[in-house]
Amino acid sequence: MTTKSVDDNKFLDATTTTTLDKDKIRLSAIVWKRRSGFGKLSYSKAWERRKVILQGSKLFYFKMADNEQQQQQQHDGTNLEEKEASWFDQMAQNLEKVSWLPAENDPSAPRGYFDLYKEGTTVAASSGHSGAPSPFAISIKIKSDTVWKLCFDSHAVQMEWLAALTDAVVTASVDSYNANLLLAADPNHEATMFESEYLPPPGSRDAGTQLWMTGSYRVSSVGDDRVPDKKGVEMEMETETAATSTSSLLLDNEENVDRWILQEQDVRNLLIIVNAALISSRASLSNPQSFWYILTFCNVVLGYYLVRGYKKRSTASAPAVEASIGRAAVAAHKEIIIEEDEEVPTGFKPKAGSTTVKLEHPEDSPEIDGQIFGAWCAPPGESLAVRSQGYLTTKEKIPSPGELYDCSNVDIFESPHRYPDMARRVELPSAVFEGEDPETKTWHAPDVFVVSVALPTDPPSMRSSSNDGGGFTITMYFTMKQETRDILRRVTAEGYDPLQEPTPDDVQKSKVNAVKLFNEYCRRAPTDPSFQSRFKLVANAQNLKEIGMPSWISKYNGKPVLIKRAGETGFLFEHLERSCMEFDVSFHPFPYLAKHAISYMKDKFFKQVVVTFGFVIEGRSDDELPECVIGLMQLCYPNPVYAIQAKDFFAGTCPTSF
Repeated sequence: MTTKSVDDNKFLDATTTTTLDKDKIRLSAIVWKRRSGFGKLSYSKAWERRKVILQGSKLFYFKMADNEQQQQQQHDGTNLEEKEASWFDQMAQNLEKVSWLPAENDPSAPRGYFDLYKEGTTVAASSGHSGAPSPFAISIKIKSDTVWKLCFDSHAVQMEWLAALTDAVVTASVDSYNANLLLAADPNHEATMFESEYLPPPGSRDAGTQLWMTGSYRVSSVGDDRVPDKKGVEMEMETETAATSTSSLLLDNEENVDRWILQEQDVRNLLIIVNAALISSRASLSNPQSFWYILTFCNVVLGYYLVRGYKKRSTASAPAVEASIGRAAVAAHKEIIIEEDEEVPTGFKPKAGSTTVKLEHPEDSPEIDGQIFGAWCAPPGESLAVRSQGYLTTKEKIPSPGELYDCSNVDIFESPHRYPDMARRVELPSAVFEGEDPETKTWHAPDVFVVSVALPTDPPSMRSSSNDGGGFTITMYFTMKQETRDILRRVTAEGYDPLQEPTPDDVQKSKVNAVKLFNEYCRRAPTDPSFQSRFKLVANAQNLKEIGMPSWISKYNGKPVLIKRAGETGFLFEHLERSCMEFDVSFHPFPYLAKHAISYMKDKFFKQVVVTFGFVIEGRSDDELPECVIGLMQLCYPNPVYAIQAKDFFAGTCPTSF
């Protein structure tokens, strides 16, 4: 008896119990799956959330439970109310509900599955098509026909699944091949009519005996994490570190190798000299003595320009986050490459905020002793809109109840590449709280919170993308407010009872939930990429209409941007000894259109704009709402002409505002 899977038109054996061994599950995730049959022709519901599991060479998918689907929709920020279906969509849904054959009623059973190897599948990255939720998709094909199409939330997850699916097919193929090879090496095995009969190897005395032998070998995947977990999280961290090292060797296996090299700037001079020597040699071929003089001269010149060295690159460990689907996320150390021209922090550290001037009003002059600096103001937190209490049902936003941190300093400079982890490069502002013993601190939120934004201003290329390049770095240094500290002390005290919390006159103006959420973020984000991805940046310009900003740019004004890709667009750094945490936002990996907009604004609109940058941790339940701005800063008419260069800033040779 067979049962037909409604979604993928595959026949499953109803008498066979499909069980999942949790110890052998390689990947598990909630992804978008394109519906099959008439469902894929739907205009608004061609893609549905499904739980997908890869076990061995078998790929399963399950229908999500109602509570899982609701949580996932809240996580994605999508509207919980379904869109009104068209008559065509409704017809497709009704046709899919027809049960042509008896089906299993077990909700925990997979809706469909197939064996990647036995079905002879191929997997390939694709752009999704058919109104896909994202361009990060994978097509799974059998005999050139697409049977499944999966769509992922990020490029990193897509690549992880693509590698795992490909590895599963290859591993199953190698296992099957090895089994046949062992039969071929068995002298007692008699080949059937469907098997190949191998000739004996060269040198075999008995042609009737198969003496082919297999050798010992080991096959492993780069970054393969399928190792017995004997030491818990420590073993996982060690595996991640080893995988990172292996990847580095594969990318550049000649790094730091001592060898003779020719400097690029010397190539031109050497070519001129060699050509002149050859011409002279040609003119004096009749004189052998002159030829040997010229040959000796060329060798001396070549030896002069050749130098002995190696590719100089220094590394610095920086905390980053690696996400691993199907197992606990663990913290790893990601290697940050510091190029030769980058100023590595030495004995000199510039003072934070010495490249800008704080103004009372945006129209005030930023000039000090004839030098024009970058200028900024500290607007009230109420100037930005955030999610209200009850937002999940009302979808209403309100002015922020205030801010949790004060902006004390700002740095702005131009550089040919990114400068990560600014907190270790500068002399941080002090955060002193009188009458308090630091040993009594019971919370995770830092005294100083740094946010650094890297804006790419080099014209982007449509042919290639880059995670680094020229641009501006805007670094904001926030210090904790006394009100925030008082709330932290109260809600983290031993024996704290939330039910005893005083009821505010207006719940929409309470900061308690936002303070608790930010403290939880500081605790979990360094090791939990999903929690780290709740960091939101809000950029709101006040005068776009007055300066004539194009609508294709201004329509995104004031809309929050979730920094989801840990280790790619968002970087978290901790400095516990200084009670400091830093979050870096890099727009370099952003799409072409976004980088083109920034490059376009640099030349035409930067010096005319007044823009407010605010930062929020996204609240996703009523006990995390209303949201409250962590900190904000208003940038006033930044003119690229007067931008301070990074190399001068870190060398201490640039003008300073104090």
